[in-house]
Amino acid sequence: IDAGIEPQDQVLIRRQPVADNGQIVACRMNGDEATLKRFHQQGDTVILYPANAKYQPIIVPKSDFESGYASIIGVVIELRRGF
Repeated sequence: IDAGIEPQDQVLIRRQPVADNGQIVACRMNGDEATLKRFHQQGDTVILYPANAKYQPIIVPKSDFESGYASIIGVVIELRRGF
């Protein structure tokens, strides 16, 4: 919501396994769930911030990314308005 992504929009994602702080990423977690969140790493913790105030940030240990339990699918590079 606060990122300006509407239900009919398309988000283009560049597949890559790493991200810089502040980038919006597609992230796989808990085996097969995926989410779009703003990425921020602090030490051994990754915080995935939602762009909707109704939701809480998701805190993921960096070790989950190292073990493959969580992974960055890619980084948002473009938003195309709904069709």
